[in-house]
Amino acid sequence: PIKPGTDGAFLLAMINFIIHELGIYDEEFLKKMTNSPYLVGTDGYFVRDEATGKILIWDSIDRRAKPHDDSTVKDYALLGEYAHNGVACRPSFQVLKDHIKQYTAEWAAAITQVSPPTIRRIARDFIDNARIGSTIQIEGHSFPYRPVDLMIGRPLEAGMHCYQHYL
Repeated sequence: PIKPGTDGAFLLAMINFIIHELGIYDEEFLKKMTNSPYLVGTDGYFVRDEATGKILIWDSIDRRAKPHDDSTVKDYALLGEYAHNGVACRPSFQVLKDHIKQYTAEWAAAITQVSPPTIRRIARDFIDNARIGSTIQIEGHSFPYRPVDLMIGRPLEAGMHCYQHYL
């Protein structure tokens, strides 16, 4: 069993394994339904359009920054390093990927008392059952099929400093 109160370390190691070792994530969902393509400057804040104040994304086809809601965006970059008006920036997903690299299964094992192979097996099972890229037909309409979910509950919401899990 996992050591009580160490769920956060376990989840960080799962995310590391999924992104860095398996290299699997729902690219289309991240691009269109999250802030993963939003550009982040070296100061940790979103990079904004000078004229409108809107958060910028990097269009990997046009090779330039555009407001996140610009209808001319051809492809939202999730990875890479860019510069906009002399400001170095990366998509939020790249920031996550770079940051999460430190949270290995070995690191988490020392905290959670769950072995690295078990952490990796559970993360692989989660991804295998997520069926990324699969669709389901409902009444003639096609929807992404996502039969797995991660429900955050006790003890993540009841521990000391638990609010940080939701930031």
